Amino acid sequence: MKPGDIDRLYKLREKRKEKALELVTMRHALFMRAEQQRAEAAAAVIEHVELTLEHEKTSFAGMMGKVMSHADIGNARSELTVMVLQLEDLMAQEKARGEQSSAAQAALTAANEAFRQHYRSAEKLRFLIQEQKRMAQRKGLAASEAGEDEMRGRRQGLGSER
Repeated sequence: MKPGDIDRLYKLREKRKEKALELVTMRHALFMRAEQQRAEAAAAVIEHVELTLEHEKTSFAGMMGKVMSHADIGNARSELTVMVLQLEDLMAQEKARGEQSSAAQAALTAANEAFRQHYRSAEKLRFLIQEQKRMAQRKGLAASEAGEDEMRGRRQGLGSER
């Protein structure tokens, strides 16, 4: 393998690492948005339950001590049925938001793992490049020392011939 090949491979791995980091950032934003929507859905359920309980208390307090016709009882029942249906709808939305949040968290975890793998591979190549440079420096240093030794040998050889 040529030194340029490792450099090109390193640059490619760096680009992959950067793209993986961008994906992590995007997935994190999606996860945070999904968590916010889940929290809002949960708050809507709680608010609806509180309003429903308050409405029931008010309705039943108004009915106490009164003679109720079948129509009055039917109207109260209809109101409560509508509230129950609304609650079921809100709870289904909360569940869907929770599932979306879980899916977003799983995608974020996968993106984090992909980034870690790209980071590791880029770091390994960076280490190899550094080792290659050190080896080249050592070879250069050894060659220059060998050249100096050879020059000393020639000088000494020239001096003994005279």
